[in-house]
Amino acid sequence: MPGQQEPSFPSLQYVLMDSDLSQMNRPNNLAPTSGAFFQSAQHFKVESSVFVGHQTNIYHSDIAFLEKLALYIISGASFNSSTHNPPPRCYPQTRTTILQRIHKFLASAIAPKRILWLCGYARVGKSAIVQMVAESLSTPTQALGYRLGAAVFFSEPNNHNDPKRLFPTVAYQLATQSPAY
Repeated sequence: MPGQQEPSFPSLQYVLMDSDLSQMNRPNNLAPTSGAFFQSAQHFKVESSVFVGHQTNIYHSDIAFLEKLALYIISGASFNSSTHNPPPRCYPQTRTTILQRIHKFLASAIAPKRILWLCGYARVGKSAIVQMVAESLSTPTQALGYRLGAAVFFSEPNNHNDPKRLFPTVAYQLATQSPAY
């Protein structure tokens, strides 16, 4: 009949958003299925009708993608990696001014520049400063209002120095830290 809306049958889809690779073989990660046209219907009669059914079950897993992406990252280059044991540290009560300036820059929602370049001579503490900033941003807090998405520490002695792996490493860290990615 014109103007009458056709009934819609919802498609069944389960998207696995868990990026934890340990969850990969859990049996409850399977897509739900249903083959009945009028499942749980009661007290009605259908005559002289032809029904054609088509069911598509979609199982999508971020896990397979993350496993493939992991082949192209700089393993051990994140701020909390065991390869940084012990992690670089600033001496207590030092570098407070530079740390405050970095946090102020990061908190500025309308910063005219979106990149902060920390430079200095070798062995003056750049890695220690960035390590402390990364640690302070690793968990969201009300006081800061922002959080670390990714951090990559290049290191020649640890063979963490392939620039072609920078962006896959950042993408991998973002994907494992936030379901939005």
